[in-house]
Amino acid sequence: MCLVFEPCRGGDLYKRLTHCGLLSEAQLCKEVIIPLLKVLSNLHSLGIIHRDIKPENIFFDSAGCLVLGDFGLALRAPERATSRVGTLDYMSPEPRQLPSYDNKVDVWALGVLVYECLMGVTPFGHPDPETSSLQAQFRRPAPLRPGVSPGCADFVARVLTKQAGLRPSAAQLLGHPWVQQHLQGGDAAAYGAAAQQW
Repeated sequence: MCLVFEPCRGGDLYKRLTHCGLLSEAQLCKEVIIPLLKVLSNLHSLGIIHRDIKPENIFFDSAGCLVLGDFGLALRAPERATSRVGTLDYMSPEPRQLPSYDNKVDVWALGVLVYECLMGVTPFGHPDPETSSLQAQFRRPAPLRPGVSPGCADFVARVLTKQAGLRPSAAQLLGHPWVQQHLQGGDAAAYGAAAQQW
């Protein structure tokens, strides 16, 4: 299989964070989280797990639209995945603790990404990625900085839920109140049903 992507002249999220600094909540939600949730929701509905969500794999085209790249570790999983792959700082507890896992690993990685965009570091940051990954299994993330809205803090807490069965899906997260407040027009109506569960 060969995947061909359009040129992403807007660079990647990692470079954007490095050169421009932290994103505001509104910018983060509108430009990164909502588009990424839509992409993940579609991928997961097709049985595809990306397994390597991180800033270096999130690109922007010349119009500033998000493009998810690097499908090298992606898996079309009719059931559950079993191999431990991905970038350690973004790896959920399941690949280390359980014999198999599902698409909720992408949701966890999204949570790490949101935290990093708000704080400038990953939630379990440690100079040694292996240690950081181990800490993700047992420790709570460091508190978010003052000024982060309660809605955003709730979103982060839910996506970084250690038990995969309690972690919302990408489709469900489109209905989260923090996301809903940043959806515009038809999108807000389209994901209104998902908002009913919150």
